[in-house]
Amino acid sequence: IQHTHKGCSLATVVVQSKPIISYQGTTSICEGTKLDLVAYGGVSYKWSNGSSSSRLEAYPFRSTVYSLTGYDISGCQSTVEIPITVNQNPVFEIHAEDSICRGFIAEMSAVGDADNYYWGFGTSTYDDAVSANDESVATEINTTTFIFVKGVDHNGCETNIYKPIYLKESPSIGYTGNTQACLGNEITLYAQGAAARQPLRFKET
Repeated sequence: IQHTHKGCSLATVVVQSKPIISYQGTTSICEGTKLDLVAYGGVSYKWSNGSSSSRLEAYPFRSTVYSLTGYDISGCQSTVEIPITVNQNPVFEIHAEDSICRGFIAEMSAVGDADNYYWGFGTSTYDDAVSANDESVATEINTTTFIFVKGVDHNGCETNIYKPIYLKESPSIGYTGNTQACLGNEITLYAQGAAARQPLRFKET
């Protein structure tokens, strides 16, 4: 805007305020999960990853910093820095026998840096693994099955692993031999069905 005063031209300069840019969303996420941030306060935006949407969706694999620049209707801009923490998922392993005889109790333990463990047996998804919140469990095995374990740490990050347990059928045991003998005579019986067959001898007295 120009004004004339005593032959001199005067200009009035209007200084626009910068927009106040903010965002919403969780800035601490787990490894492999989606970062979802929404920008507010401007009419257009530019993120440091090149996105010009008001919403940033990304999968950072390590902790980083995103820059968000917001513009108002006059073209004025403000920039905010957004530090993002990517928490590593817990690491653990299952300790259990690979195979077990029918009807035996299988003892299993989870060893690692998770804070809580959730066990499932023969389930189709890890979300079904909601049994004991313990580092170790025991269960009777009557069929070949899978152990599903969900380990969750203090950040709420989780790792899912599974392990098969194969069923070993118990042998059908029998014997052959004469079970009748005269007093003082030796009786010999032979076991059948097991891997080792050693004769059993004893005297009837």
